[in-house]
Amino acid sequence: MIIKYNLKNNFKSRKDRMTKHCLKFKERMFEGMGYNFEIDLNDDFIDLYMLFLKKCKDSFRQINFVNPEPRCLCCLIDKDTYENSWHDHLDTCTVNGVFYLKLADTERGIAFNLNERDKIIPNEFDLLIMKNSLKHKPLLPRKKNDCRISINMSVFCKENADNIFNLNNRI
Repeated sequence: MIIKYNLKNNFKSRKDRMTKHCLKFKERMFEGMGYNFEIDLNDDFIDLYMLFLKKCKDSFRQINFVNPEPRCLCCLIDKDTYENSWHDHLDTCTVNGVFYLKLADTERGIAFNLNERDKIIPNEFDLLIMKNSLKHKPLLPRKKNDCRISINMSVFCKENADNIFNLNNRI
């Protein structure tokens, strides 16, 4: 189960500022995390993380966070970082969120379950919320010089991901 919200009303006016902020930290991607890198938080990204937590609370009857700490990782795919891989978030969270700040002109979306045909092509400002065990990967844009920026957020919970994402727990 993947839950999708569009946060355009909250972040459209901040897009350029948030994009520039992400690109300031691009050199961090070459420090060992591939195409992902941590960005220093400013008010925009703290607001984004807090809205991620709110949307989690709005989506599930029972979800209790364990020491939520705002942290945002930028996933940048462009001419310098044209790579991707299947992965999950079993070691880093219970619930994962991906916010699409800037889509590539030739966007192909995000694939799930080790099957590139099982995919979502998001809109800009979409927030996808998923459980930690869901295998996924960003699909590369059709053109190598396109730029896509998404923001990864996560939170640990008292409940396990299967219980949180159980259909009976959905609001």
